[in-house]
Amino acid sequence: MATRRVAALLLAVLGACGDQPSGPAAPRAPARPPNILLVSFDTLRADHLGCYGWDRWGRSISPAVDGLAAQGVLFESCWAPRGQTRPSLASMLSGKYPITTGLRENRLALLEQHKSFFELLSAAGWDTGIFLANFDTGRLGGSWAFRGAATAVSGKQRDEQGPVSLLEQQWDERVERAALEWLGGRTPERPFAAWVHFFDIHDPYNPPEGFDLYGHSAGLPVPLQAPGPQDGDALNGWLAQVTLGAHVQTPAEHERVLGLYDGTVTATDARLQRLLAALDASGLRDETFVIFTSDHGEELADRHGYWYHDSSVWPGTLRIPLVLAGPGLPAGARVAAQVQNLDLAATVLELCGLPVPTDMESRSLVGLLRGTSREPTRPQAFLEFQDILYAVVGDGHEYVHNPRHARPRKVPYFTSGQSLPIGCFEGYDLRADPLAQHDLLSGLDPAPLIRDENLPAPLRPLRQALLRWLDEPQHEREMSWPGLSVESLPDLMALGYVGGGADREDVLFLDDCSGGR
Repeated sequence: MATRRVAALLLAVLGACGDQPSGPAAPRAPARPPNILLVSFDTLRADHLGCYGWDRWGRSISPAVDGLAAQGVLFESCWAPRGQTRPSLASMLSGKYPITTGLRENRLALLEQHKSFFELLSAAGWDTGIFLANFDTGRLGGSWAFRGAATAVSGKQRDEQGPVSLLEQQWDERVERAALEWLGGRTPERPFAAWVHFFDIHDPYNPPEGFDLYGHSAGLPVPLQAPGPQDGDALNGWLAQVTLGAHVQTPAEHERVLGLYDGTVTATDARLQRLLAALDASGLRDETFVIFTSDHGEELADRHGYWYHDSSVWPGTLRIPLVLAGPGLPAGARVAAQVQNLDLAATVLELCGLPVPTDMESRSLVGLLRGTSREPTRPQAFLEFQDILYAVVGDGHEYVHNPRHARPRKVPYFTSGQSLPIGCFEGYDLRADPLAQHDLLSGLDPAPLIRDENLPAPLRPLRQALLRWLDEPQHEREMSWPGLSVESLPDLMALGYVGGGADREDVLFLDDCSGGR
């Protein structure tokens, strides 16, 4: 059956060749159904890659990603819907927002009704492999990410003990070894689709041996001097003290932590390079679409001394890299049009000649990839934090909608009683202020701002679009926790989620500023 499906796709692809535009710039359809290699890095900001302009250390920290961008198409403005791994990756796979699937927190699962594009590729005859550093194939809370995989490999092992800074490196090493072995066994007879996700950029930022390359200076605190695989707790403790206001970091300390983060990027970039080398050695590179992205970025103390991502709704966390290279795509192209990570699902399916399910919110990027379109997939990108606050990006601006005046207090705030300051309403001109550090609404009385006419003109259409989006019938306003697993129940009860309402330990609600609206 799988062979017949692939043969049918081959005929369809060959038949489509006659419809391709002529001329030297015209993309050529592959001679047979293409392969897909998706590689994602956890916690990677777009603006810390050389191909996105990062040159703080006088050299690129990401030569493999830069090389891939030189061979393909780079999207300058790609947004994740949530600054948390599982909601964001579920959107990428399913082509749906977290508000649609209900997977709005890390401990939840993706319901069976929301098919991933790997499930669809597998059913159509692709040989599928999924290799994830920070998911567990045997636990309900993480096994959904492996759906559709003929080969499923987790970097995690049950009941592992040791500092997380050591375990993260081990998870990535296991995943890399398995993915390299799998890629080495590919043959051209059957198309493949693989996803490899690396985790070690995630805090604590302690680079593997040989990659502590940046930001060194004299007189640094001990946790920042040379953090090894056993030292992650001390390093994370120092970062938490900065975030909680117990220590005001010096410029040299800030520079050093950025250097540590960038060292983990360089180490993980080297893993990508080895995957690409294995793909080259297989002889299948010319028939493979290589996709590179991340789940979310990291604040890196852009505001309030906050280093992390769980609580953020701003560009450092939600603007992510996206690069695609492969047969028929132009080399070195850059796309300015704004897109979202959930658009990858429809894109992969179209590149592979498969139909896009009608219930997907994903919109294909193929026109942008091939230069036949310059328009964004939608005018706005919609961003979420649980069912509590939202943000929307469009036309060079960001608007944050938080009328319940909620302030997230995830780690490290959770045990401190403190919270991340977010206003009832915030607005940013991202053209002049790409990191969203200067709130256009700062100092204004929030009460009148509930009325559109009292917002600055560029923010009004963003709020109106957000409210229309929230009212779409597939979007749930209240947290229903549809993917709740039995093993997640104690954790979620401890956080105050189960039972609903405002009794959540990881969110502080201040005075409501909705005005009853």
